Amino acid sequence: MGAIVLAVAWEYWFLTLMLVAAPYLLAAVTRRTELRADHHAVAAGFGPMLAEVLHIMQAAEREGGHATASALSGCGKTAAIDPGSAARGGRRSLSGKLLSSHPDSYTRLHHLAPYLERR
Repeated sequence: MGAIVLAVAWEYWFLTLMLVAAPYLLAAVTRRTELRADHHAVAAGFGPMLAEVLHIMQAAEREGGHATASALSGCGKTAAIDPGSAARGGRRSLSGKLLSSHPDSYTRLHHLAPYLERR
């Protein structure tokens, strides 16, 4: 019986590997897509506004993870924005960062810096 299980596991090792690796690969592609979207926003002329919003979000993450929609949009209504586990007072784990669909604000600002300096 053990030999049969070992033979099946050996024969389908790639399937197990893909099931384990797929969420990390999809998250990496999604994060890269978000950085590309930021680049397109800068090319369309929205770079300074995007950078301002990212700075506000970064400050909110440092201060405990809460920002208000009014701070981001300038309107009078407020709604809490939870940027992740930073709101719970802790840093995200490595697996949490790897599985995140969006890069953190610092990374997005870092990738935007060269485009903003050229303008």
